[in-house]
Amino acid sequence: MNININSNNVNRKNIFNNLKKSKKKGNKLLGYLTILVILIGVPVACGVYVYFKKQDSYITEWKPNVTDDVKIKRTSDRGTIISIVLMISSLIQAILKFFGASPTMLLLLYGFFMASVLGFMGDQGYGTDEGFSLRDIGKKVNDKSIEGLGAQLKYIFGTLTSSSFWRFIITVFLDMFISSPIQSVIVAVFNPHIELLKNTIPSLPKILGSLLNIVIINFDNVLQSFVAFITFLAYANDTRFRWAYPGSDVNPNLLISTSVIKISTAIAGVIYLIANISADFNIIDGATMKVGTSLVDRLDRKMWFVLIMIGLLTLGSLNNDSFLNKKNNRYDIKPLVNMTDDSIWSFDDD
Repeated sequence: MNININSNNVNRKNIFNNLKKSKKKGNKLLGYLTILVILIGVPVACGVYVYFKKQDSYITEWKPNVTDDVKIKRTSDRGTIISIVLMISSLIQAILKFFGASPTMLLLLYGFFMASVLGFMGDQGYGTDEGFSLRDIGKKVNDKSIEGLGAQLKYIFGTLTSSSFWRFIITVFLDMFISSPIQSVIVAVFNPHIELLKNTIPSLPKILGSLLNIVIINFDNVLQSFVAFITFLAYANDTRFRWAYPGSDVNPNLLISTSVIKISTAIAGVIYLIANISADFNIIDGATMKVGTSLVDRLDRKMWFVLIMIGLLTLGSLNNDSFLNKKNNRYDIKPLVNMTDDSIWSFDDD
């Protein structure tokens, strides 16, 4: 009996010591840097980037008498500006989370889908040369700015029923399959730093402590915006402006092949489906990586996302008129006559 009592005392002492160790002392410098970088540095950097990009004359031009490389670059840069503007949508996610919305479903349904659709509309009206040119053309027709804006809006909403929109949805799935596991692992690895920041809040002035608390609560939203931006620069920009909705007058040889997109999306979907990480990691040692709970969301939900993606790939490849088989045809010039017809060569009988 005494042994059991002593054993219980030892266990309680160990638990107390572990809790004491886990309560790491806050780091004011880290807290100040976090507030400075996320709430001040990032917005200022984005604003400066957009300002200098808009100073480039090729960004504000849509003239067709330029090389195809220039057309691709100017549409991609305008798309990057739209992507930066969309980072503000993380504020909407923060508000919805404050009112009790599920963080996981916000990241998936809002962060990856709704915000992406808004990005698609911005790309169509501002990013692509077709949509960007309509405002200037409409204004010159009747000498009214409202005419140009109306033409742009008609074009934007019209593209929501086009094959470009469905091709864009494929790129959204591709981005989600790649970004979600990356984001989840970053959250797991940085969890000790988040706990350290939580312990820092009481040592900061009240206003700064409140700001740091807002950053911690919405760390997943901030991280999603960051991952979305870097993946946009890495590959998502190309999948959209060099595959989903490239300019109709761009040489197809400069664009991404549909086969590459289909294979990449299928492989990324499988990785997204089977990616796993242990759900139990401690504050002291950080994340312990091993096979365990499904990353990002429940396994059954991830399965439906992957099945929907495979269904879209199948429907988009049924025939030559399906949305995945759309091709730029500016350079597919038909000959004036059938060159395989022997009669045009006026062959002699001999």
